[in-house]
Amino acid sequence: MAQAVPVRVRRSAPYLARKYAASSLETRPVIGGHAVTESSDAALPPLLSEENTLVFSNGVWLDSNSKAGLNYSDGEVQERQLERILHEAPDRRWDAAGLAQNHNDWALEYHLSPLRANILRGLMLKNCKTVLEVGAGCGAITRYLGDQGFRVDAVEGSPVRAQLAALRCHGLEGVSLVRADINDLNLPPATYDLVLFVGVLEYAARFSGDNSSAEFAVKKMLSQAVASLTPDGVILVAIENRLGAKYLCGFSEDHLGRPWAGVAGYPRFLGADAGIQTFDSVQWVKLLESMTLKHRFFYPLPDYKLPQALVSEGAAMAPGALAVADRFGPVSRSSGTNGMAPVRLQQTAFHDAGLDDYFADSFGIVIGAANDVVDEVLTHQWVVFDQPWAGKPQGLALRVGEQTPRAFVDQSSSEFLRSLPSGEPLLRFWLRYAAATPDEESLIQLIAAHYRQVRDQELTHDAGSLLVDYDGQLLSECFPWPDDLSLTRQFDCPSWLEDALDRFLAYGGGDLSFFPALKDLDSPAGLVKQVMEAVRDSDQLSGIGNEEGRFPYIRTDASAIDLTHVAIYWADMEEQFSEERCTSKPCRLEGRQRVKLALGHNGDRIGRLRFDPSNHSPRFLPDQLVLEALTICTEGTENKIDLLQAFSLSECESNDLQITTENDKIKLQILGSDPWLAFDLSLLGRQWVSQPTRVEAVMLWIA
Repeated sequence: MAQAVPVRVRRSAPYLARKYAASSLETRPVIGGHAVTESSDAALPPLLSEENTLVFSNGVWLDSNSKAGLNYSDGEVQERQLERILHEAPDRRWDAAGLAQNHNDWALEYHLSPLRANILRGLMLKNCKTVLEVGAGCGAITRYLGDQGFRVDAVEGSPVRAQLAALRCHGLEGVSLVRADINDLNLPPATYDLVLFVGVLEYAARFSGDNSSAEFAVKKMLSQAVASLTPDGVILVAIENRLGAKYLCGFSEDHLGRPWAGVAGYPRFLGADAGIQTFDSVQWVKLLESMTLKHRFFYPLPDYKLPQALVSEGAAMAPGALAVADRFGPVSRSSGTNGMAPVRLQQTAFHDAGLDDYFADSFGIVIGAANDVVDEVLTHQWVVFDQPWAGKPQGLALRVGEQTPRAFVDQSSSEFLRSLPSGEPLLRFWLRYAAATPDEESLIQLIAAHYRQVRDQELTHDAGSLLVDYDGQLLSECFPWPDDLSLTRQFDCPSWLEDALDRFLAYGGGDLSFFPALKDLDSPAGLVKQVMEAVRDSDQLSGIGNEEGRFPYIRTDASAIDLTHVAIYWADMEEQFSEERCTSKPCRLEGRQRVKLALGHNGDRIGRLRFDPSNHSPRFLPDQLVLEALTICTEGTENKIDLLQAFSLSECESNDLQITTENDKIKLQILGSDPWLAFDLSLLGRQWVSQPTRVEAVMLWIA
């Protein structure tokens, strides 16, 4: 069998000469029975070629002295799916809308989501040209770097992942995929402006090959990276915090799937045996200071895996930082334990005590030889990223030394926006009050009082944007969230209240069961019903001047004429539906209505679900209903599971309904006073749905 021709570039060869040398070799032999790709498809040889003997095969450069590859995988099924998705994708750019869609699988989302690139997008990298990416995975960040014109050596130890990354980056001349164990490579000195360790150093001990401690393995990898930096080059580390707020509340460690493993310091039978260990901020500072390296932290939110925002070290008290940190709460990336304490409440306490730097769930760390080099990279106090593929074309950013935010679009912050009001987010205030209130009624009356202030002062902005002062009074100015700027204000106050309570349950519903005053709630969603009743009873809106005309949803006779209640019941596979696991919301019986129903805390895992378009018998019920959408949203990832798929798989259970399909929508002919649909979730290819937060329905009533 013919032997592969290695490519080794002399250190003195200039950049263009290296490029020409690669493209001029026209014929290649065979490696391991696979035809070697033409060198013209290989683009540039890696800068790593200067110190290593590399051969090119099927789009990937191989270290001729390396082992077969690292055994690291999310699963064969996921890898096959990734290969199919990437092969079929007409657009593989970092922000391709087709790849950004919901894939209902954490591994697929992690390897395809454009949010991955946000770990870099808030940094000032204009002086960086050459990049070494250690642990490229399936190429999500690699593709971003290539699309931005960086010269990239992307090293990945897994053979399958290296091939997937090469497929993701196909056609990018400046990107070279190298399949190798980074510990086996000689890094060229003074070559790279940026070295990336994103989700890598927690595995340093596992792949060190010498049974060294985690600290020693990390120092070894960082020392190699430092030697390969140009004089003004920097290293970026992104990694979990072993003392993150979610871990201190009993959430399972993301890698090991066990609670308390990191908090306990990774005893030998846990982290060390698995070769996995993360560090807290004090450990990082000691480690980097022992290497005489300068550093600055930033905190990707909700974590470094899928960041939607960041707050820089020391910026917790900057204008708007409280709202930004509060917007993106902790999320669990493990299928294990989901918390034994109120994690949202604990997060607020850490922030108020100035402890964010110690208990952030993830760290970003910029490392360099000098303080000024590091400082030049972190030019923002905080950033909320744009997401144009998701209909959010504008972000928000506050630069270092400024008090007024700017729009953040396409990596840059431009014109100033209006000044930021100083206050506490409304939902955060409700949560703190819920934790400390002596009885359930006090919380209900607080929310009702805010409702009346919203009504009287016409403050019907999105509840997630509203702020309160020290005394809990609503401010007239709201926080200018970029994804809300284009939305019109909801002048229908009862609809505002329903939406506000939906948002509150999504924001802090998981905490409510830990609060003594709320222990008697059948479910957090029961709060919605009680607040609506308190508002109706205390204000008697139907008797206040012209309120009947302004607020028709809650006038005295509304429920008998044009109002019903949409309801969701949920149960385990072998359970019957019951009122204990039910939530409902008012809904008008005309036109198109969009309803969001928050699921209770005791619905952490469900196997069956029932949808009632009308949960009681009004005097008037339209003859037909078109069900345009019915989805379950799950916690943390914002995944949406399409329940209407069930109609194409098997008939659903139903009552008082005749069901037909029309243009991918479901038409329901109402035959009686108790119409409902019941779904067996195993028909959707899964036995359970874990961590459901809410059900969303879009209905068109036809009289």
